[in-house]
Amino acid sequence: MSGVFHRLRLRLHYLQDRLTVGQQMAFAMAMIGLVTLTAVALTSAGVSRRGLIAHLKTEMAAKAASLAERLDLDLSERYRDILQLAEMRPLSRIWQDSSDEVRDVIEQLKVSRPRYVWIGFAGPDGLVLAATGRVLEGTSVLPRDWFRNGLNVPTLGNAEEAELLVHLLALPNSDEATRFVDISLPVYSPENRILGTIGAHLSVKWAELLNDIAPKEGATQVWLIGRDGRLLFGKSPNPQPFSDEVIASMMDQRSGAFVDTSEGHR
Repeated sequence: MSGVFHRLRLRLHYLQDRLTVGQQMAFAMAMIGLVTLTAVALTSAGVSRRGLIAHLKTEMAAKAASLAERLDLDLSERYRDILQLAEMRPLSRIWQDSSDEVRDVIEQLKVSRPRYVWIGFAGPDGLVLAATGRVLEGTSVLPRDWFRNGLNVPTLGNAEEAELLVHLLALPNSDEATRFVDISLPVYSPENRILGTIGAHLSVKWAELLNDIAPKEGATQVWLIGRDGRLLFGKSPNPQPFSDEVIASMMDQRSGAFVDTSEGHR
């Protein structure tokens, strides 16, 4: 490298000997201008890149927050469906006396809300007394989280795998099809006696509403990721696209954005 500078210095001296003072000044200003412009260009490129990244992170975080709000609203509406069903006074008699009437009511709800894959009512012992399509009727769901939790308090559960239900409902065997969001609530008699649990399973396919509300830019992809880091909705060759550390950070901050610097995504 020193040899290059030495030859350049000799070349400049040679030019100085052949140029007038005015020409030398013009040449020097041109060299300074070139160096300055190069430095400014390099600096501007760095600033522009940092600014662009900051802008994109802000934009992506805002879009993600907006989509999350829409999904939260949709889930809240589905939760209210089941809550109203559990608390509806005119139904208090049929929960314990008429499985056929319970089935008719929940069938109507399922028809009006296609995102429900299954709705059922189980007694305090965990035995399913009425269900849409009669699926799981007479079967014990005592070990299932949705039943045990819903018997005590209103519960909105994470997407869980339900292979038995997938088999009985003849759903396609895919990661999305085998995972459900569970909504369950206790059902009480007018005397405040526990009668059982009403539970509803929403297929993760309900998240397809993202296709309607997601940005349409070709370079933007929308992923819905479960608390365990598994991909619930979206296309990725990796079922768990982010590390546990990144997932923990996102869960802790509840919002924000980050730059993926992994190979092929720089």
